[in-house]
Amino acid sequence: MKIIGIRIATFLILTVFVISSIPQISQHPCCHSIEMNSNAADRTEYHTARGYQAASYNLSAADNPLNGAAPYSATDGLVAVNDTHPAVTEGRAGSAVNISEIYGLTPDSVILANSTSVNEYGGEVVNATNHAYVVSGTGTVLNFTFTIATNLSEGPFGIIFSSNSTDFEVRFAGIVSEPGDNPSLYVFPYVSESQGNVSVVGAGLQPNASIGYAVVGNYSFNETDISTDAYGAVVVSLVLPPLPEGPFTVRVTDYPSALGNGMVVPGLSLASDSGHVGSHLLAFLSGFPANSMASVSWSGTDATVTGRTNSSGGMIALLRVPPLSYGLHYVVASVSSAFKAYTSYSITSPSLILSSHSAPAGGSILVTGMGFPSHSVVELKMSLSGPTGASGIAAMNGTVTINFSVPRITSGLYTLRLVANSTLSSNDAVLEVKPVLMLSIHSVHADSRMYVTGMYFAPDTPVSLEIPGYLLLGTYMSTGNGSLSASVTVPEIGGGPFSIIASQPDGYNSSPVLAVIVPSLSLQAYSGYPGEHVLLSGKGFLPGSVVRLLWDGKPTAYSATANRSGVLRISFPIPPSQPGTYLISVNNTSAGYAVFTVKEHFSFLYFLPALLLPFITGIISAMYVYRRHRILGRRRRS
Repeated sequence: MKIIGIRIATFLILTVFVISSIPQISQHPCCHSIEMNSNAADRTEYHTARGYQAASYNLSAADNPLNGAAPYSATDGLVAVNDTHPAVTEGRAGSAVNISEIYGLTPDSVILANSTSVNEYGGEVVNATNHAYVVSGTGTVLNFTFTIATNLSEGPFGIIFSSNSTDFEVRFAGIVSEPGDNPSLYVFPYVSESQGNVSVVGAGLQPNASIGYAVVGNYSFNETDISTDAYGAVVVSLVLPPLPEGPFTVRVTDYPSALGNGMVVPGLSLASDSGHVGSHLLAFLSGFPANSMASVSWSGTDATVTGRTNSSGGMIALLRVPPLSYGLHYVVASVSSAFKAYTSYSITSPSLILSSHSAPAGGSILVTGMGFPSHSVVELKMSLSGPTGASGIAAMNGTVTINFSVPRITSGLYTLRLVANSTLSSNDAVLEVKPVLMLSIHSVHADSRMYVTGMYFAPDTPVSLEIPGYLLLGTYMSTGNGSLSASVTVPEIGGGPFSIIASQPDGYNSSPVLAVIVPSLSLQAYSGYPGEHVLLSGKGFLPGSVVRLLWDGKPTAYSATANRSGVLRISFPIPPSQPGTYLISVNNTSAGYAVFTVKEHFSFLYFLPALLLPFITGIISAMYVYRRHRILGRRRRS
């Protein structure tokens, strides 16, 4: 029920605003009023002149201009009648009509004598008679009386009168009726929107009688018993039930043959009539053809929402305000080209959108503004540093885009705002300026050292360098100008990319800087003989990865799995190989290779002659000595 009430109130206010902004939309020639709450004792009904639709408001006693608390500023063409119902004649043509209070007139003006004319229900204008009235200093006239013409036909009527050459109109001033003669019902206004406010006017009914309750189509208002006045007339304010586009009838239960006729036309209202680009709001459609495809479009754009109306011709659509310039725009609801309804939406505050809410000092972001006046100069301003020198020209749809270079300033929070023509401001957006961190190299081996430098930190504060989720590399002090310099050891954290961030106590931390740990290989020994065992060590591998040993580019049967620190070890025998240089690698090509030298292996027989040489030489020497000794012995005996 709360949503329905909000919907009805919004619909009524927007209807007045839209129709008063589009003069070409005409209304029925007869009087046309809308009552929001007929039970409010201090309800004041407003009527607008010259064929525009009217609205009503509930005023508290303090707000009521009739209490004399403050002068009421007059508006041309607007007349207010302080009465629960319109004035009622004595029941016949030629009688006098009295309206107890009228206000909203030009203060201290004069209503001319015999300046009143009457618009009867059929559209005919007839003259009426009144004497001159002096309007008070608050724009009020009390007990305005005129005599209607004798040729005024039965039914409701309105009046027009002149004050200092300005025409004012009371759209629904009274009823002409003859008690018990030609019972008739009239729907006022004849053309209305579904769930709109209407007045059912009865004339020629039995005087001072209960005539039952009202029925609109198949909907019964049986909670209210209707009674006529002494002149057989009655005015009943109703809110129409949900009705699809087309004619409808109204009757009272005790006069089933007396039918009042009305026409439901498509209606459109929004949950809010103002806001900014990008906001969401509900659109309420009513009075369209039932069970039909409907669309809701923003005039001048391609932004459209479609849906199907229900059996009562209603629909609710969720809209998003598209890029539009500052000012008033129109929303159109339609079912084909024959059934359309309009309402308005005002862009009252430009909006600012950042491509990112954080950026390093010296970096750049994209700043987008929407809802600015077309072709206006839009400047970007930044807190603590004033104008940034960045600006742009708004396009026809009020959108402007600025590529903003973030100043090289100390890290922290700064406010951005767009300003057009030095007066019209957008919302504020907060930008976090981050310090800048740099690495000497970006591809490193585990356990190696690397240099880290930085700028735009808070001066003379501790800065922690860390690998998020792993460990703290160390804490270092920034200099007086906010710079940083440190030498850190790359830990064994497994191969692949990792990031380093610099954290400050104030929470304004650097963006992560990426580096990559690449695998590396090492050998326990870099030379040996075939068959000897060698230990291969590796670091910086992806944890859990299986690494297979390659001997001079050829797969072997030896492998190992890297642990969670990316470390592995493979012990293997040197395969039978000719003496020379060989490459030891693994199936991960980024790990590089190690160079191994196979030594020349000499056999025992190869060295045997050298070992036996002294022995053989001794034997030969002995034999020589023996033989010579024997020969000499023979010579002596001979």
